[in-house]
Amino acid sequence: MSVVKASDLASLFMGGKPLLAAVLVHGADRSAVYDLCKQAVRQATGVADAALGSIRLTEQQVTGSRERLFEEVASVSLFGDKQVVWVSDAGDSLAKILEPILESDTAGNLVLIDAESLPKTSKLRKLCEASIRCASIALYEETSQELRGRLQRQIRAAGLQATDEALARLMEFVSYERAVGESETQKLIIYCHGNSTIEVEDVIAVCGDTSEASSDD
Repeated sequence: MSVVKASDLASLFMGGKPLLAAVLVHGADRSAVYDLCKQAVRQATGVADAALGSIRLTEQQVTGSRERLFEEVASVSLFGDKQVVWVSDAGDSLAKILEPILESDTAGNLVLIDAESLPKTSKLRKLCEASIRCASIALYEETSQELRGRLQRQIRAAGLQATDEALARLMEFVSYERAVGESETQKLIIYCHGNSTIEVEDVIAVCGDTSEASSDD
């Protein structure tokens, strides 16, 4: 299976596909990684709430008890349904423990791994990209053009328009981390409710650093 795109996530769990043992999602944008992992849980289990469809572990919990991951992969829920074993904040220490699971033909719960952006030299990344029983998805930081387009879509979905100057200033304030950008833009949308256009003054009023502003201001 090896390297796939985020847009191909749903197809990983369609009938006729090779049996997946694990999915690795890594990238610097932690909110985007987390959102994609939640989608993976829903796709793999059919459970809308990722918290109910997954068993959450950290790499430290797994490496601290080497049998823990094997036990969770082989476990069955109280309702007899399969769950996803979601391992967070993973790194190369997980590679040795994951390797025998990928080499085994035994079916079990899917292992979902989230990690920071992993270099090509990473043992975990190399293991996952080389295995036919694992899918590896890398989420790269958005370009300025992609960020601009995403913010524009969020603003238009609320029935508003933003001037070029306002949008440029908004991009200066928001983080490239998806959740932060969406949160700041939503604050701006609420502030401009009842208007048709977002002006640069609106962006400065809502998204600027107001820590030095007095109550009179």
